[in-house]
Amino acid sequence: MLPDVIIANLNHFFTGVTATLENLYRIQAREVSIGIHGYNLSFPTRKVGFWQLLRYGRVPPKGKPFRIFHARRAIDLRRGLFLRDYCGVKIKVIFSSVKQRAHSFPLRRMIERADGVIAITKEVAAIRPKVLATIPHGVDLKKFSPKPRENWHYYAAQRRLSSGVYSSDKQVCAIGQVGNIRRSKGSHIFVRALCSILPEYPHAIGVIAGRWLLKDALLVYRLKRMLKKAGLAERVLWLGLASYDDMPSLMRALDVYVSVSLEEGFGMATIEALASGTPIVVTPLGCASLAIRSNRQDKVGRIVPIDDHIALAKAMRQLLLRGKNKEIIAACRARALELFAIEREAREIVKVYKKMWKGECMGECTIQTNTENFIRST
Repeated sequence: MLPDVIIANLNHFFTGVTATLENLYRIQAREVSIGIHGYNLSFPTRKVGFWQLLRYGRVPPKGKPFRIFHARRAIDLRRGLFLRDYCGVKIKVIFSSVKQRAHSFPLRRMIERADGVIAITKEVAAIRPKVLATIPHGVDLKKFSPKPRENWHYYAAQRRLSSGVYSSDKQVCAIGQVGNIRRSKGSHIFVRALCSILPEYPHAIGVIAGRWLLKDALLVYRLKRMLKKAGLAERVLWLGLASYDDMPSLMRALDVYVSVSLEEGFGMATIEALASGTPIVVTPLGCASLAIRSNRQDKVGRIVPIDDHIALAKAMRQLLLRGKNKEIIAACRARALELFAIEREAREIVKVYKKMWKGECMGECTIQTNTENFIRST
């Protein structure tokens, strides 16, 4: 038979959404009957096929009025609405919304047809209809931790990186960005800032981990040409797409993590860096308002204006000057423990499911969650 909760994962690429599913599935599976519709995760899960939904989905689960179909992408939401409205499958569709700006018209219409929305930040909750709860993403604090503290030389040796400064016996400071290489992720801003500060710090390196698509090939070419022209080509490491298993060691090896997107939903890598004890530089999007207090001298990092490589270079310079000591590592870890524990996210999402089954949050309503108290307190 079908599980009570169906999680959609119809994008075969590993993205921040997939990382969220990886983090949540094992925890939620202990509390509710849950399965994956679409591409499997990196570990065995209970799979729910399209034809299974058509065959068995018209009958509600035992003891519950309907199943819950949880979508996190537009393609997932489209599938859920199709099954509910055109195939007669007995489901309620909820959508986790992360973008802090207006969606395209088709997606806005689909969100209006959903049975409820889980907002990832308070900014998203303010512009979406049918918000059931505001629940920030969480990170696996066991997987991402400051210990053992990665030495960049060790990290480089493990991956056979033996070029230039990477093999130097002197201390190396690594400034890194993780994510797709494209303009919307601020890749060009990061590289311009590196061109400003790397000449000042002979033993600092830049690290870019992420994939790029064919449409972004010209951007990547220009960025590499910019570095070569500045004489810094050997001091910026292009790692390509980092696997999720490699992410914890990469985050521990960085001295500063940078996320300067021009548009950002939440920023999973940002809170993974915090959990690893790595200070951050971010634009005021996604989780920034939670991760960094309004105080400019916050120990965990800095917020910089969007599309401003000069401000970014200044912030990176400040963090490099103070170094990453035990106090800073502890402050970053404490912030992640306070606000971004994956157990809290899983528990509060399950609370939404149970409220829906009890009929306590149908239509326009809001579920008060512990995370919302944290949001107000920050």
